[in-house]
Order: sequence, then C-alpha cells, then structure tokens
Amino acid sequence: YDPTIMRRERLDDDIASLSSRRRIEHFSRAFMNLTAAASSSSNSSSSSESSAIHVFGAIVMDIQCQSERNTKTNATAMQRGTSVKGSCVHTPGGVGRNICETVGALVSIWMSSSAGRNKNRLSVHMHSQIGEDDVGRKMVEQLQRELRVDVKDVKMDSSSRTSTVVALLDDQDGERELFACVADVADVEIPIGRVRSSSRIGEGQSRFVVCDANLSEESLRNVVSGKDEQNEHVFFEPTSVTKSVKIASIVNVVDATSPNAKELREMANALRRSLAPGSPPSPCPFNPHLKFASAQEALNVLAGDLQILHSHGVKVVFLTLGELGSIVSSSCGESGKTRYAHVKAERVNGTSTYSVVGAGDAFVAGVVFKLASSSKVKFNFKENVDAAAFGSKVAALCVETTKNSLGSTSENVRKLEKIVNSQNSSRIVELKPLIAAFP
Repeated sequence: YDPTIMRRERLDDDIASLSSRRRIEHFSRAFMNLTAAASSSSNSSSSSESSAIHVFGAIVMDIQCQSERNTKTNATAMQRGTSVKGSCVHTPGGVGRNICETVGALVSIWMSSSAGRNKNRLSVHMHSQIGEDDVGRKMVEQLQRELRVDVKDVKMDSSSRTSTVVALLDDQDGERELFACVADVADVEIPIGRVRSSSRIGEGQSRFVVCDANLSEESLRNVVSGKDEQNEHVFFEPTSVTKSVKIASIVNVVDATSPNAKELREMANALRRSLAPGSPPSPCPFNPHLKFASAQEALNVLAGDLQILHSHGVKVVFLTLGELGSIVSSSCGESGKTRYAHVKAERVNGTSTYSVVGAGDAFVAGVVFKLASSSKVKFNFKENVDAAAFGSKVAALCVETTKNSLGSTSENVRKLEKIVNSQNSSRIVELKPLIAAFP
C-alpha cells in the first residue's frame, strides 16, 4: 500500500486511466461531496433521511498458497507429506471485511451516479477488532482511505494479534478449490458499551446491520440488543457450518440470512434442538451429503429446514447453491405463506482459472447493497429476488479474480460500475417443494 498515491493534488480527467486507488477515491470524493451538499440543504425533505450499513465481523489476513500444475502430466502437485513448488499471496480477508470492502465500492460508485444522487444518503461502517500490528493497521487503512468506510469502531487489542488464515488451494478442472486450511482466528468481541456508543438511528434514518458468525454469541446479542423493528434490519452471515449454529442466540431478531445447504441444515438442527432437546437431526434426511442436480431437488430436500427459520421470524433466506445459483425463500407475512424462487448463477467470463474464495461474501455484499439502497426495505418477494440476482452478478465478478473482494483493483471497479449502472428487474422463476414443507 503506497500512501503517497492518496496525497496527489490533481485527479486525471480520464477516469478509465486511473489506478484502482485513484479510481475508488474519485467515486468516494464525489460521494462525500454529494453527502455534504445534501446535509446542508435544510429545505429538502429528504436531506434529513439517510441509511447506514454497519458490518460487524472479522478482519483477517489470508495467505493463499497455490501449487503449480505439472505441465507433463497436467496434474497438480498438491500432496501430503512433502513440500511442493507453488506461489503464495497475502490478501486482505475476513468475512466481515470482504463484505465491507465490496459494499463500500458499490456505495461509492452508486452515490456518484445519477441514480444514487436521487436517493437517500448511504454510508458504510466497519466494526471489528485487530491486533496492534502493521498487518491489521494496513487492512483498516485500505478500507478508510480508498473506500471511505467509517472505521472508528475497529478497535486495536494490544494483547492479541491480527487473525490469519492460511489456505492451500488445488486446481480441479480449471477451478481453484480449497485443499486444506489453518485458521488462526479468535471470536470477535464487541462489548455492549461499544455498540451503544456507536451511531444509533436518528429520525428519518434506517440501519442495516450485517453480523458474521465470527462474532462470539455474547457479541451477537450485544449488537442486536434494542433493535428498532421499524427502521433496523439484521442480516446474519453463517460463515461456516460449525459457526452457523450461533444464529440460535439471536434468531428472533434476524431478518435475513445466506447459508449454503450444509449451513442451513445445521442452523435448522440447532433451532430444533433448542425447542425439543434430543430431537432427530432433520425430518427427512433423504440426501445426507446435500449434493443436488438441480435447484428443485435442493428445495425438495431442504424446504423443511427453510420453514424452521421462517417459523422463528426470519423473513428471507438466500440459500446459496454454488453453480446452481440460489434459492430465495421469502416468508410473506401478509398471507402466512412462503414463496420460493430460483435465481441462476451468473456466467463467469474472462479467465481460465476461477477462484471461489470470497464469492459467498461478494454475494452477500451485493444482496445487502441492493436491499439497503432501496428507499424503504420491505423484504417483499420481488425485492428479495432482485437482490439475489444482483448478488449473483457481484459473486460472478469475484470468481473471476484472485482477490477476496472487489474494491481494490481498477478492473474490478470498472466491472462493478457496469452492473451498478445497468440494474434491471429480474424475471421471477418460482419453485414449489414436492411435498408441503413443515418445520
């Protein structure tokens, strides 16, 4: 990271030729100028209104190691018990940080566009903890200086080190897949006092809270305590199968969540056990490996698990299915029924080797941005499907890059610009489970 870039006095007139940092800075400055102008206009009825996205989660340094492919046998060299030739890349990561970077880039682009200028102000805030070391400081500086993310609630802990994850990646059929991983990551602690001291909702404001499951259960409860049901919305990101069960401690205030199939099953099981200790793991475990040939098959198997979450008050579940896309399971409060839609995965272009690392975080960032940028979050069926379709586009961009998120290169920013400026209403492909689903 070169801080001298940020001190240049003049902006190049040709935006396309700017470096990634200058390009994002251009959007961020435009956004900040628009915000200041709006706040100074006391005669405008919308000037007192604003929305904020608050992301609570982990900031992690990812070290990704990729083995070289054997050009003679066309096989990868990754194997146990010996060292192999390859490459290692240090990449800023962490579920919360990844979501925050991509959301920050989307907000900066959108607020400088003609569509964004006519909407309410939208700001992005990161809440986390890091060690008192250079690794943590540089990752936080990147969010603040390049993307204008508010990082005042990222706290340094002198008694710990910044979390690190080492991932070994193997090439399988042109796609980089995780071979093994070691995570030196402790639960993120957010004391109740720190939550209450952060900006709360004012008149005419709304707040979108994203919690990743790297938070401790106590911290999750602290973050959502005193939720304003009218103006505050909570999105729970499960992070992993093991950590996904933490939803049980806050499910009564969760509006939306984004599990994959295994995370969904584990979340539903945790809620079943909270109601009836000793209950079976699932009502119909037809597919113990949770691998599906189609979205319809996935819905047939998992509809009961989706209903468990809805019965606890979750308004919408964005069930991610990898290359099969996603299923939007939307609880329609007015009718008491659940509607399901299949959103296809976007086509991935422009590279021969894909990386799925960070794609799920990019999907969440796209969904959250789409929902939070609307004038009023209602979580209605059409709104949820449009958000999933937009999230799929953002996830596809992430698959095309080796980065964990999409705010740090000029090429990615140009691609984000394109999808932000060409948002269209999605065609709804409704599904129905083979058998009526019950919790």
